[in-house]
Amino acid sequence: MNVALKAVVLLCGVLFIVTGLRWLLAPAGVAPEFGLALSTGVGLSSQIGDMSAFFLTLGVSILMGLTTGRAIWYYPPMILLSLTAVGRILAWLL
Repeated sequence: MNVALKAVVLLCGVLFIVTGLRWLLAPAGVAPEFGLALSTGVGLSSQIGDMSAFFLTLGVSILMGLTTGRAIWYYPPMILLSLTAVGRILAWLL
């Protein structure tokens, strides 16, 4: 990969990790950016747990792919982002 592409991949990985950490540490600040209102009780736990896990998995996998040079690390982010896109398209159509 050339340097510019590596820089873009690094930026994406870091931004996903920052977003995941924001869900863990300051969910009230990040939830409105996704059009969400924070729930209470079990709903809040699900929101924070699921969203932080989603973004941290994306970021860590991308950075692992970048540092190891093994393409297999990019598969989880590709699958997660593809399924997210399909879900959003279906939600928009329905």
